[in-house]
Amino acid sequence: MAERLSWRNRLVDVRRGEWRALARAFVTLMLLITAHTALETARDALVLTRLPPRELGIVYVAVALCVIPAVWLASRAAVRFGPQWALGGGLVTAAALLVTLFALPMNRPTSVAVYVTSGLIGAVLVPLYWNVLASIFNVAQARRLLGIVGAAGVLGGALGSTAAATLLLVVHTRALLLVSAGLLLI
Repeated sequence: MAERLSWRNRLVDVRRGEWRALARAFVTLMLLITAHTALETARDALVLTRLPPRELGIVYVAVALCVIPAVWLASRAAVRFGPQWALGGGLVTAAALLVTLFALPMNRPTSVAVYVTSGLIGAVLVPLYWNVLASIFNVAQARRLLGIVGAAGVLGGALGSTAAATLLLVVHTRALLLVSAGLLLI
């Protein structure tokens, strides 16, 4: 038993007192990326079925116009309330937006709003997540542990795309908005 424990500690080098923070960081990133990946599937399907190809530039402009003030608000919230509270507030806000968009009739403006919400998650919440990690781990811990945490992003991407593809066999595309909202709240 001592041999196996020693081998495992050499492989991942997680020290006493770090497991809980590492597990929370891993699960949080995995769920965030799972939600975002599932949402991207819905986003692309909804936009491509409601906007002609010549109007796709509208979604990029809309995302750009919304990201700038959202990043400013998120950075102010992180300074004022701390990165963990800012991330939590951002996750709840994104989930509420997705539930609202699910409840609205799906048309061109609503599909663009889904696209914008997805863009905001990637441009605001993911960097806020890394800001939270910077406040939890010191430089030495980060060097040892961020590879493990980064693997959560890869796993989240695989889980999100697999879940979206599987769920689309039994539910409507819009239901992925609720799935993503639920994952963000967890």
